[in-house]
Amino acid sequence: MIKADGIWAFHGTMIYSPPNPRGRKELKGDFVHRQFDGEGYWYDGWSSYDDRFCTDIREEMVSTDIFDELEHRLAALKDLVATGENLEEIRNIISNTETWIAGMKART
Repeated sequence: MIKADGIWAFHGTMIYSPPNPRGRKELKGDFVHRQFDGEGYWYDGWSSYDDRFCTDIREEMVSTDIFDELEHRLAALKDLVATGENLEEIRNIISNTETWIAGMKART
């Protein structure tokens, strides 16, 4: 979740459950939170939702999070599987993957 200057924002799913059971909704999209006079509201660009009734917020991973995780795992892979017999092959695989990740990050 992004938090800056008193404003929160996320991309994902929010469950909105007001007192009226028929009002329960599972909303997906981009949401921004604002605080006014002690009360908070989530906005999705179309409607506002009282944060007292937002029962679950599930933020989706964005592509940069996935690439960061891949880079982290590749760094661990370098230390774990390289042996004298397969060292050059492992280095080539990792180098090619790092190049691919850098290219994909540049596109996002």
